[in-house]
Amino acid sequence: MRNGKTLVILGLVTLAVVLAAIFTRQESTAIPRQGERLFPQLMANINDTTEVVGVSKNETFTLTRRDGHWVVKEKSDYPADANKVRQLIVGMAQFRRVEPKTRNPELYEKLGVEGINKEAAKSVKISLKNASGAALAEFLLGDRRWSRGDPSLSEYYVRLPDDPQAWLVEGKIPDDKSPTNWLDDEVLELDSARVREVRVTHPDGDKITVRRSKPSANDYQLLGLPEGAEVEFNYAVNSIGNTLTSLTLDNVKPASEVRFKNGTGLSVKLETFDGLRVQMQTMKDGKDNLAWFSAMFDSSLIHEDERGNKEATESADKDAKKKSKLKAPDDVKKEAETLNTRWKDWVYVVPQYRIDSLGKKKSELIKFTKKAKSSKKTGG
Repeated sequence: MRNGKTLVILGLVTLAVVLAAIFTRQESTAIPRQGERLFPQLMANINDTTEVVGVSKNETFTLTRRDGHWVVKEKSDYPADANKVRQLIVGMAQFRRVEPKTRNPELYEKLGVEGINKEAAKSVKISLKNASGAALAEFLLGDRRWSRGDPSLSEYYVRLPDDPQAWLVEGKIPDDKSPTNWLDDEVLELDSARVREVRVTHPDGDKITVRRSKPSANDYQLLGLPEGAEVEFNYAVNSIGNTLTSLTLDNVKPASEVRFKNGTGLSVKLETFDGLRVQMQTMKDGKDNLAWFSAMFDSSLIHEDERGNKEATESADKDAKKKSKLKAPDDVKKEAETLNTRWKDWVYVVPQYRIDSLGKKKSELIKFTKKAKSSKKTGG
């Protein structure tokens, strides 16, 4: 009898252990753990993302994929920085939990993960959606700090919208709130070796022309120097020649919304050794410097000594190596078409320092020699 009772007790104990193991296993799989991904399923569905929405207290950005290209909805569907969008989506998929933080709503503000409707909220609610509008991933992004384990990564305080638990996660994403910061900011990118001449006409008619004699020349020459004058600062002359070779935007506006007034700003013409001509017209609009662009191919710009640049050999001097960076006529034609397609519907807001570089007057670029000054004095 005693043995029977013992067996019953052992059986009950065994059952309790088995049930405890089952419940423990279920509980452990239901509760996220350190090191796990914040969005475990996102990487498998990452290519289904067709829209990214970021909503903060005062701003919203909407990035939409159309015909394989990302655009910024709030900027009249201007192209978005595709690499930056990709970094955000992939970065979210790679987020890993570092440690759980507070569950107390009163402490959310300290981590920046409070609801976006709260007064003085710092958080950003970021959502990835598929073509049907369903959310693939969604979270509140809070404060950021450098990762303590990997200097190439950052640590972020985050919270899933329907979960009171805040987390510290590790990863790397762009965390811009403004739609302007998601624009593809490249306006024009040229190899400086290609540029032969830049001409700037000021509203008052003052003209500046800087020119290089060959692709290997490091410095531009200022044309039309008055007698007895010389260039005072070579870097200022070179800046005029190089400003448009790497031009980025501050903002963009649809051309249909801007009444552009020619002759009120700078008129700039850039010509390359291989036949590209770029024209830029600027206008002041309040604090903004607006710029309109066009491009064309002109075979007359290709000098005879440049037509054979493709035959330059490895044994040639540095000038030949510079010439090798020039493009063939057909490639320049396509380049002009591509640029015009990009520019035709838009007016760009360009940085003030770029206008300052291009807008130097001749009097700001030159100085008169003592000999010239004394000659003037004697002549008087």
